[in-house]
Amino acid sequence: MQGGLQPTSKAVPPSVRSKIKNPRGLKAQFTRLRRRILWITQVSFNWKITLTDLIAFYAALVSTSLLVFEIIKWFRSGPQVTLDIQTNMKFINVPNISGDKTFTVFKLTNNGDRATTVENIGYRYYKSGFHYWIRNHSEQAIIPTGNTCFKPLPYVLEPGTTWEGLMDETIATKNYTRKGLFVFVSHLSHQKRSITRKVYYNKGVN
Repeated sequence: MQGGLQPTSKAVPPSVRSKIKNPRGLKAQFTRLRRRILWITQVSFNWKITLTDLIAFYAALVSTSLLVFEIIKWFRSGPQVTLDIQTNMKFINVPNISGDKTFTVFKLTNNGDRATTVENIGYRYYKSGFHYWIRNHSEQAIIPTGNTCFKPLPYVLEPGTTWEGLMDETIATKNYTRKGLFVFVSHLSHQKRSITRKVYYNKGVN
């Protein structure tokens, strides 16, 4: 046996041994990382906004705004007719309709830029809201407009003008139940779809 102190060997972890044995792999990883950082830095700091870019952006913004404006203008063009209804109305000093009778008054207004023709106005009666939901009406009729002081139908409704008509509310208060629903309908010449308003005579206009 040899005397004296013997050097002790210390175990080296496998990960460290691999790095010691292959220093080029570690260097290559640092090189790739440095290149990525440089590329990101160049992309971030070398991008400049020029006057040409600003002009192009402004032109694109203006053209998009004009396109949106033209689309809105197109949707709003043509006749734009609304139907307003007032119930429980009385007239004073008007031939044929003055007295204690109450009337429902219709008002059609053209808020558009072109004329249309009001062809007729009528109603559909539903026994309840459920019957209206399933579109099962009990009666429908055209309201006559030639026997009052208002202008008869058909009537050309020019832009910015109105037409008014009326109906005797005896039809609604005596001939039908108070829970019933009246849907007033007006047909116009410029569109197939009619405009409607709902009226519960025990609640008012809806």
